Amino acid sequence: MENAGADAFTHLSPAVREALSKRGFSTPTEPQRRAIPPLAAGENALVIAPTGTGKTETAMLPVLDQIAAAEERHGISALYITPLRALNRDMLERLEWWGETLDLAVDVRHGDTTDYQRSKQADDPPDVLITTPETVQAMLTGEKLRRALSDVAHLIVDEVHELAASKRGAQLTIAMERVQELSGPFQRIGLSATVGDPDEVAKFLTGAVQGERRTQRDYRIVEVDAGSKIDLEVVRPEIRDSDRSLAGELATEPEIASHVRFIRDVVAANESTLVFVNTRQTAEALGSRFKSLGAPIGIHHGSLSKEARIEVEEAFKSGEIDGLVCTSSMELGIDVGRVDHVVQYGSPREVARLLQRVGRAGHRRDQVSNGTVVVSDADDAGEAMAIARRAAAGEVEPAGIHEGSLDVLANQIVGLLMDESEIDAREAYERVTRAYPFRNLPEETFREVVRELSSNRLLWLEEDHDRIESSGGTWQYYYANLSMIPDEEKYEVYDVSSRRGIGTLDERFVVNFAEPGSVFVQRGEMWRVDRVDDEEERVEVSPVQDPGGEVPTWVGSEIPVPAAVANEVGEQREVAASQFETGATLPAVASEFTGRYPVDATTAETALEPVKRQVETGAPVPTAERLVLESQGRTVVLNSPYGHQVNETLGKLCSALVGQRTGSSVGMEVDPYRVEFEVPGGVGVAAFDEVLRETDPDHVEAILELALKNSDALKFTLSHVAAKFGALKRYQGQGRFGADRLLAALEDTPVYEEALRQVFHEDLAVDATKELLGQLQSDDGAVALTSARERTPIGAGGRSAGGEFLVPDDADASVIQTVRDRLEGDRVLLFCVHCKDWHRRQEVGKIREPIKCPQCGSTRIAALNPWADEVVKATRADDKDEEQDRMTRKAFKSANLVQEHGMKAVRALAARGVGPQTAARIISKFREDEADFYRDILEQERQYARTKSFWGSPSRYSGNALGHPTPPACMTDSLRLTVRAAEKRDAGRGIARLPEAARQQLGLLSGDTLLIEGERETVAKLWPARGDVPAGVVRIDADSRANAGVKVGDTVRVAAADLPAARRVTLRAPAALADVDVERDAIERLVGEDVRNRPVAPGDQLHLERLSGIGFTVDDTDPDGRVRVTDDTDVRVVIESDAAGHLGETGQPDESPTGSSGADADESASSGASVEVAGSEGETDGTGDTASGVAYEDIGGLDEELDLVRETVELPLSNPELFARLGIDPRRGCCSTARRARGRR
Repeated sequence: MENAGADAFTHLSPAVREALSKRGFSTPTEPQRRAIPPLAAGENALVIAPTGTGKTETAMLPVLDQIAAAEERHGISALYITPLRALNRDMLERLEWWGETLDLAVDVRHGDTTDYQRSKQADDPPDVLITTPETVQAMLTGEKLRRALSDVAHLIVDEVHELAASKRGAQLTIAMERVQELSGPFQRIGLSATVGDPDEVAKFLTGAVQGERRTQRDYRIVEVDAGSKIDLEVVRPEIRDSDRSLAGELATEPEIASHVRFIRDVVAANESTLVFVNTRQTAEALGSRFKSLGAPIGIHHGSLSKEARIEVEEAFKSGEIDGLVCTSSMELGIDVGRVDHVVQYGSPREVARLLQRVGRAGHRRDQVSNGTVVVSDADDAGEAMAIARRAAAGEVEPAGIHEGSLDVLANQIVGLLMDESEIDAREAYERVTRAYPFRNLPEETFREVVRELSSNRLLWLEEDHDRIESSGGTWQYYYANLSMIPDEEKYEVYDVSSRRGIGTLDERFVVNFAEPGSVFVQRGEMWRVDRVDDEEERVEVSPVQDPGGEVPTWVGSEIPVPAAVANEVGEQREVAASQFETGATLPAVASEFTGRYPVDATTAETALEPVKRQVETGAPVPTAERLVLESQGRTVVLNSPYGHQVNETLGKLCSALVGQRTGSSVGMEVDPYRVEFEVPGGVGVAAFDEVLRETDPDHVEAILELALKNSDALKFTLSHVAAKFGALKRYQGQGRFGADRLLAALEDTPVYEEALRQVFHEDLAVDATKELLGQLQSDDGAVALTSARERTPIGAGGRSAGGEFLVPDDADASVIQTVRDRLEGDRVLLFCVHCKDWHRRQEVGKIREPIKCPQCGSTRIAALNPWADEVVKATRADDKDEEQDRMTRKAFKSANLVQEHGMKAVRALAARGVGPQTAARIISKFREDEADFYRDILEQERQYARTKSFWGSPSRYSGNALGHPTPPACMTDSLRLTVRAAEKRDAGRGIARLPEAARQQLGLLSGDTLLIEGERETVAKLWPARGDVPAGVVRIDADSRANAGVKVGDTVRVAAADLPAARRVTLRAPAALADVDVERDAIERLVGEDVRNRPVAPGDQLHLERLSGIGFTVDDTDPDGRVRVTDDTDVRVVIESDAAGHLGETGQPDESPTGSSGADADESASSGASVEVAGSEGETDGTGDTASGVAYEDIGGLDEELDLVRETVELPLSNPELFARLGIDPRRGCCSTARRARGRR
């Protein structure tokens, strides 16, 4: 066959060869030379070749030739399946010419195809139909289309690697067997640029032949090396002086500015460049930076509207723009014309992904694909180096086929009934197990799935005759579940000015952020939310210019780094460490690495610098052969270069077992090179070392299954799988039904088994972890422990912001400098409220202290908006109306601030949306860093930008000192709110959480002090509530409720409170504290840390966050009254007699039996504080709250019980089959009773 391939075109008919000549193809490419002969002979084949080598023609020319040579053509002769609709569109354009030349009809069919086109295709089928996997599912149910499919002789799957790794692909394999039931055997061809395990993917494509012994269908693999046609470079751009000024312009950090500048220069140096990023958030953030610079670079990702994507594709293809920032939406071969360079921003995480993306460049025969990977930190650099080397060597990861996916099986069993209405159960089993992912499916498992579908009324099962039949629910279920892609609620983004769609936003982002007036980034542009229509699931927006727009978040999992890549990073560190230990310098070692990896010396130094520092500290270096445990405070880090899935498995294992042994929860965060645990006090590295060395590898799976039962990951997956099984109605938002009860109802069903299998398959690596544990337990030196009290250089590493290199903190140093510079350049109107004669407009930066009136010498100078002449006029007026009187009061407040705080007040008042009241709060806050002052100003300006659309026109509302609108309907001095229990994490922290709307109405910032007035008054620190907390609510813990004299459900008044810094605070503690054997300095340190930055008032009871076993009372303060504890506050603790430590019926401290005051006690007790002790209990107060500071409501309350009551009505009525499974008769209605206990059933 190789000899025949020397002139592959001779295997094609004269008509096709003539067409090739017209298109300029005189000699075959390497894939064509090797693949056309077997394909022309009708063999099944998997063709693996780089992008731009003519894969499409390789597959389709023999197919088109055979179709054209057929004597009769009645139906569809060839199905061409791609994973994306956009690829369908491109493929149609590519094949239409061949169809016209050979007199063949080529058409496309997918979700956007019109009813007219669908009807035409059913009546007069094309010879070649280009479609998607989901459309094939729909076609199999139509009578006319089934007749058309009975003529299929060829089926081509493009980008087969993409489908092989998903449930969509598993579904397609059974669909292909269903097509074969209609047409008989047909030729199967798979196309891909990157496949790590060709044999597995070829088997996935071709399936098995049914007979007495099921045998794999024959196939041929044609593979052309992709690595030899790519030229890669890994670069960390150096920061230039110009990048620092650019950072201010872009409101970002200098390092990020260097990335933007570098990529902009790469785009400018080439004709057409694709800039790939790993997330849609990064695409938007990076694209908005280019937009602000006026760079001709567009944005493309899956959450933009179809029109927006097509528009930018055409602009790139025509040369209107030179660059395109894109996600995986562009990596699968969508035609955007010639690409001569590809930039990958950040590590691509996988070899296959890098090859796919860089393969888009040099999209011409015999051209080399040029690519640059831009990296940021050590992990990113080392990882990108490893991936680039592996890509050049062709070392691609395996696809990871979903073996025996039960929700796919359920879906396709119903599909078989759509084909035939009834079928023998054994025959159905034989058909689905011809598909490769289901080849090992036990027959009993198949029958369990059938019984599950029967219990959900999606089919009828006749056990006696071993037959399954369609039911009334079959048709509805099937069409609602044509796709295996999980359902997610999305909102359309609609531009009211241009009257067209922009894209989509996930429901979670809309709920938590998208309120009228808020600004966000999409398509690289800023949009202000005008209206949110929840019924239509639509966000109406208008374009604005605002550098502070929020970058949306979209649901999507992080691309996992494979173990092989992470292992190689470990190997890099091992090689470098051995050289550093012998005295080698960083430049020398980095230079050696440039010979092995496509990297410059500076970037190699970035990757290796933490290794050198690790060696210098004497700490062991984590490698693929040695894991390192370290700790600092309540954090333990397992340094393990084994990739996301192995580390996720190790993390869950250690978290579960250490938590079980200590009786406390253990939190964790995972990246490819380390697992970080948050542990209870007293737990160190030894506990984790014990787990790694003593856990039987054979028990890992069982331990993980138990641990996963309490995980959100399993519950979330279970809800999706249940919907695909028909065990729930169409999924409509997370949390609609109690996840715990859903899990309990489905635990012993195929639904649960599939959810568990999916989590194990996608998130964990059990087999690899068991092997690793075996290695660790056989080698004493395989786990090293560090004794250092600080994190090691490698242990403290990790990707910047979790892998997002573009989006900085809300107010980093460069942003703060930008705010400061802008305020210095703003103009204000200085007006003397004493003589009411002198006023002057002046730039803030040119005002000098002391600020005095040059005419009367007064220091009472108001700082007003430069156009606030109405305020000056109102202040001068003798007979003032109500509005003028209000303006005058505001002007005097402004003057008082300037008189007391000078330029600090002027700068605060110059900010947008900051009046005297807000300025006073900003100024009065204690800060160690001046930058925090500007951070608070920036936060207030952003809040003003979000809410100003409500505030009417400035001419009507010119109430604050600068004339910014401040309508009474929006901003208020106080609110009446309903008390709810605190979040569990807030018990003992002195925190009050407010919904965003309430915070904005009060004009407060996070961390401000809140006055809470019930029967008594108390104070708390304000923090934002979660998005699901209803408006009109304040969440406070038991101590705060007792201090305010209220219970859950009571109404309180809340308002801003400006508190002075405390010079001294005295806390009273029970006698039990005197018996605690703890060093005095340790006690003082713990108490000082726990009360720092808390607002307190005399008489308040409190339980400190980490000292919840002991109840304290605020005895007195200096100055007297409500105060804020700072680092400079002298915190004292006096220890009373046992009785004095208890609380009375009112929630206030009882009088001491000796009658001694706090001051008297202070004379006989040293200055001290509390420490964590066990068993110190107090009485309950009149509110029912406990002296532990944590009331019943604070640890859950009745939320679950209320859910239970609700679900006894809603869940049984909407899903009776779940209650039937639990052994409970589902209700048919509910009784609603009135006051006289009368009701109807």
